Amino acid sequence: MKFLQLLQIIIKLFIMIISIAILNYILARSSTSVYIILSYYEYSSPSVVEALSKYYGFDVSPLQGALIFLVNLFSGNMGISIFYSTPVSHIVFKALMKSLLIILPSTVFSTFLVFFLVIYTIKYMGTRRDRIVDYLIISLMAIPEVLLAIIFFLYLPSNIFSMIALLTLFQVTFVYVFMRRNMVHILSEASDLVEYYLSLGFKGREIARELIRMSLPLVYISIAYSIATVVPVLVFVETVFNYPGIGYMMFTALEKSDYPLASGCFLILSIIAILSNTMSDLISSRYDWRQDIYETQR
Repeated sequence: MKFLQLLQIIIKLFIMIISIAILNYILARSSTSVYIILSYYEYSSPSVVEALSKYYGFDVSPLQGALIFLVNLFSGNMGISIFYSTPVSHIVFKALMKSLLIILPSTVFSTFLVFFLVIYTIKYMGTRRDRIVDYLIISLMAIPEVLLAIIFFLYLPSNIFSMIALLTLFQVTFVYVFMRRNMVHILSEASDLVEYYLSLGFKGREIARELIRMSLPLVYISIAYSIATVVPVLVFVETVFNYPGIGYMMFTALEKSDYPLASGCFLILSIIAILSNTMSDLISSRYDWRQDIYETQR
């Protein structure tokens, strides 16, 4: 990867994070005021109200308030929860650690399953076996996330392993659809290469191994994208299973009208999604052989 490409990706990442942070501040200034916060005295003390007023800069101009907000945010200060009367950063990062306990294992398990699906797709593409698997996964993907979470909650033990299995299923279905759509293009683009391998006397297993090697960057990209797609699913899964992760905290914050906590959860989830998409861009520009062909043609 060229230095300028890496610099462009980093600048884009920084601009997106700043934009989301400013959007949070604008929403706070336009929809939250000291008078609204005062109505939550039953949940929080006057000191919390005063701290939030300073945090959102209600006593200064919007521009000064935005600068103060950004400085606080990048120093780790996300305000104070109205309902819990606790710093939002403590609540959010504690909940995030719990969510990672189900995100990371599900990503690992889905990665292994995806590798098997890649091999299966290359070996049986276009056959009856391939169509059966394709219809099954697309049907699973069409089921609403909430309904699938409720089914798992009713018929499986209500524990962390059921949530890991559910998130694994979500990631596998997304990655399979993404991977299969692009795998067709790869195989069509590699048709001349397959004929070349056959002319050299390569056997089917050796050709399949080369095609799998060519498709690995696509698998890595799809896995990175799947992390971004599983983030909103956390809200449904953790709420249904009553698991105190960041998705559950976001739902609770919305239910209690706790804007600082809701905005903190939204910001962290957005950053995770942005980082996942940025990671996929980095992998694509570094390892995807089709990018080299595109650059050569340009």
